[in-house]
Amino acid sequence: MALHSPFPSYRNKQKFWANQIRLDGRPLHSFLYLLLLSIIKKMKRSPLKRKTPLKRGGKLRRVSAKRKGQNEVYRDVREKFLGNNPVCQVCGGKMASQVHHRRGRFGDRLNEVEFFLAVCFECHHRIHMNPAWAYAKDYLVKR
Repeated sequence: MALHSPFPSYRNKQKFWANQIRLDGRPLHSFLYLLLLSIIKKMKRSPLKRKTPLKRGGKLRRVSAKRKGQNEVYRDVREKFLGNNPVCQVCGGKMASQVHHRRGRFGDRLNEVEFFLAVCFECHHRIHMNPAWAYAKDYLVKR
């Protein structure tokens, strides 16, 4: 006569015994979790401080002055381009909400209108997720 185990698997046996071991009326795993939380709460970090002041003084600029000027021009160029091309140039069915830069946005390429493509969000995502397809369809151009 074979002995029948109440546990269908070894993993269930481990869970059963882990819940049977109790500390302060709680299962052991919950006690260890609370212990870790109390240790983490005690560990406080001091804010990072610079040992020497910045050479330029003040805060670092997030964008250079040159790029800031390019971005201002780009806003106007983008709005005009989307006004002239309201429909997605990839699927032809949805309204274009974004401008895709076929050669990238690096350096002065940000405002090169001849490499713009008016696209909807879904098509823009598709272009970047499938570069082989985009190069074949000429939606991406080698830099």
